[in-house]
Amino acid sequence: MRFLLWIQISASTNPKTQLAQRTMATKESIKQEIDKLSEEQFQLVADFIEFLKFRIQKVDTTPKKRLSEFYGAFKATQPYPGKEEIRKIVGESLAQEIINKQ
Repeated sequence: MRFLLWIQISASTNPKTQLAQRTMATKESIKQEIDKLSEEQFQLVADFIEFLKFRIQKVDTTPKKRLSEFYGAFKATQPYPGKEEIRKIVGESLAQEIINKQ
């Protein structure tokens, strides 16, 4: 008898049990409230539930990779001319754009 009383007392003071009891009470009260809704109100609730499902779905993301992991993955269309040559090409291109704007 004491053991059963102890189980009842510990269950009622256990935070997890209390949370589960409140959740069940909340679910039941929500179900009762839904039963009272008009058709239009019910449709709004259904739309909101669909929105929540969409919002919590996990998006498949591609893991991030370092740029160096792609080295050699794509065929080069032209050889790399070197850093200095790239700077020269970019500089000339920017200068041409500035001249064309004037």
